[in-house]
Order: sequence, then structure tokens, then C-alpha cells
Amino acid sequence: MRQVGHEESRKISYFQVDVNRLMTPAALFSDLQEAAINHSDFLGYSVEYLTEKQTGWAVINWHLEVDRMPKLGETITVQTWCEKCRRMQAIRCFHVLDEKKKL
Repeated sequence: MRQVGHEESRKISYFQVDVNRLMTPAALFSDLQEAAINHSDFLGYSVEYLTEKQTGWAVINWHLEVDRMPKLGETITVQTWCEKCRRMQAIRCFHVLDEKKKL
């Protein structure tokens, strides 16, 4: 695995799942984006800092490979880091691990 820039764990809540008790894609995207925001905050690029500098960041593209969606009550660990930072663009990478630390 690649070097991890930021890692956080969370339990899948009822409001994040569908009728089959599997996490919805929208909830997964939300968790990934939250981890990215927390990583940015940790590095000193908080919303306050970005506002002061009149700048920000936005997701413009997603590429996901999903083997299975997490289940209701399952605890996942989201790992995130940046690769290939160039001028105005960066590639943010993620790994999502299950309770057994399986990717």
C-alpha cells in the first residue's frame, strides 16, 4: 500500500444505507469527501484559511473501484493522501478498509 496521509474510522449509520442495509454511493462519496476535508484542515488549509486567501478546492472527477459496499453497523477506515500535485490540480487517492483491514 501507499503511504497514508490521513486516516479515520467511522461506523456506518442507518441514514447512510439503502433498503438492503448497504451503504449508498452518495454516502460513500460524502465520507470520502469528509476525510479529504479533515486531511486538508489538519495540514492547515482549513475553510477559514482558504476563505482568507479567497481560494478553495473542488472535486471535478471521481474514479472508484468498488468490490463491495459497507453494511449497516460496519466500521470502515478511510485512508486518503494526495499524489501528483501540479499547479492548480492534485490527485487525491483513497483506500477504504473494512473491520478486518481488508481493502
